Amino acid sequence: MNFGEDTKKMTKPSLIVKQTKIIIKTLSKKYQIETHEYQDVIKALVMMISKDFEIRDIGYSWLQGLGLDEKDKKTFRFKRDQMPPKDIIKGISWIMSLKRPVILALDQLGDLLKTACLCIVKENPTDNVIAEVD
Repeated sequence: MNFGEDTKKMTKPSLIVKQTKIIIKTLSKKYQIETHEYQDVIKALVMMISKDFEIRDIGYSWLQGLGLDEKDKKTFRFKRDQMPPKDIIKGISWIMSLKRPVILALDQLGDLLKTACLCIVKENPTDNVIAEVD
């Protein structure tokens, strides 16, 4: 199986599910705990390389912490419909660290941080906290 060639064909949910299952199974042989924790991050990242705009958009939205509707969660076999932004960042960092050490530029994480701040304000509306998100 040639992963590069297979990704060109990933325009159907069933192919995304099949490919992510192979990746997760392979990673879990060496990194069982981390793979189990971040399997949804892996799925969303694989969705991002699909040629299908809707599939890419679902993966992108999930990575931004926006969550999934029940239909997409079931179709792509996500364990969680949403993950806290800090855990998404941890998952992406872990995946990137498998190859070599990585430095993340915080300006690239603006949308995730903005979402996290908005969630904190929504969860604690009675707190006397003024949140300014730009």
